[in-house]
Formats: sequence, structure tokens, C-alpha cells
Amino acid sequence: MRRLVKDNKLTFIRHGGQELDANGTVTLSLPQNIYTEGSLQGYREGAEQSVLPAGIQVSDARLYYTSTLLKTADDEEQTSADITEIDGTTFKVFAVGDWKSTTILKRVAHYRIILIRVSEGRNS
Repeated sequence: MRRLVKDNKLTFIRHGGQELDANGTVTLSLPQNIYTEGSLQGYREGAEQSVLPAGIQVSDARLYYTSTLLKTADDEEQTSADITEIDGTTFKVFAVGDWKSTTILKRVAHYRIILIRVSEGRNS
């Protein structure tokens, strides 16, 4: 069986959504650490099919291939995207693609994650 290259270890933080306690008070659930291994690569303009959000430069994006399912922000569930730190810079999960059936590596279950740099005031 083939394996995904796992030359980078990243820890992501997943902030939970809001929960109602027994008294009906809304509280935030505790964040959890998600430990991953995968392949971190630069985002290549023109080589990628995904469109980055307005104002995001190619240098603000990274690709991360991993077998761990990560999460983007979800307005309906009121949860923020998973975040990580790379070389002292914070990145958030912008998009998640399930690549286990779309590449030549069909027997390698993995996800293609687009990470974008988080600048001050933009973290959701």
C-alpha cells in the first residue's frame, strides 16, 4: 500500500462552537489540539484550481496534504477554522479537499488543505 509523504508535523487548534449548559447559558467549548503529519508545500499560482479570497496573495497561502481531516469556518455552526503556526506565522484552514479518489494515489487516503495566513483582525 502506498503512503502519503509525512515530512511535516503541524499542530492545529480547533475552537469549538457554542454550547448550552444545564441552565441555558451559552458557553464556548474548550479548544482542542489536533496533531497532524503531512506534506507542506507552497501554493503555486496558475497550477492550482482553487481561487484565493480577495486580498490574499499567493505568498499568503500554503498547501498541506495530510490524512487528518481538518475543518474550515462554519457560520451555521458558529465555529472558526482550525488554525496552526508555521515559522511564527498563524495560518487558518481555508479549504479542504478529499483527494483519496481524485489522484493517481487512489489507495492513499488524504486531504488537500489550503492554508491562508491570518493577518490582524482577520481570523475567522
